[in-house]
Amino acid sequence: MTPKCRTYAALALALLVLVTPVFAKPGDKDPPGKGEDHDQGKALGHEKNDERTAREEKVRGFERWLTGAAETKAYRVVAREINAAVAGAIMAGVPSSVFEARILEAAARGTPPDRLVSALETDAGNWTYLAGLLDGAGWPPSKATPGFYLAAGTAMRNGLQPMAVKAAVAWAVSTSTDADRAGSAMVTASAVASALGMTDELAASLVVALASSRMPVSGFQSVAGLASRAAAAGIPAVDFCAAVVGALSAGADLDAAAAMIFP
Repeated sequence: MTPKCRTYAALALALLVLVTPVFAKPGDKDPPGKGEDHDQGKALGHEKNDERTAREEKVRGFERWLTGAAETKAYRVVAREINAAVAGAIMAGVPSSVFEARILEAAARGTPPDRLVSALETDAGNWTYLAGLLDGAGWPPSKATPGFYLAAGTAMRNGLQPMAVKAAVAWAVSTSTDADRAGSAMVTASAVASALGMTDELAASLVVALASSRMPVSGFQSVAGLASRAAAAGIPAVDFCAAVVGALSAGADLDAAAAMIFP
């Protein structure tokens, strides 16, 4: 292994170490202590009730939008099914604007009503999981929220696993990274995982490397193309990720990674 290859491998390992602790942490919060103040508990109960009331209004607002917006006319025949798919997710914290963006996207593409209902059912489950990860995080910014949810939903439909999503989101929240870059990186990682098969840790490290790199988002697709070449050549996922993650972490371009993968 050349000195440059050793450097890239070391950087890739360092990034893997960065995301790995997320996988070791239990998802549930620690139980409250026995001596919690009673008044504090009552205040929390009122807050929860207020939150539930606000989300119920968001569900009703979405239903009004679905039956009233000109762009949704084609989907009113399945309004009941759409509302059934969406309501639980909104109550769980998924912004209604995300579903509106998804439906407008489908309308622009001419997606048939039954296919939209099926897609929304899948999205609702994925986005509910994502909303749980983002609860109280203050990220992404509100303007970027629909785009991030749509990208993350695409990545999860394409096979990016929940634990990889959890690690990537934890990093994005902790660094307040650009939401568009993070979402695009997740979509790219899902394409690489589809081509090569990757552990959750490798997928998460690839998301972090892409999102934090100097590579423009328009160049992310080249990584997926390189993964297809690597798969055809029988390159293991761990070697591919070591090259790409290491090169990007070192500030090098994709050509440097390709030189390592195909010496």
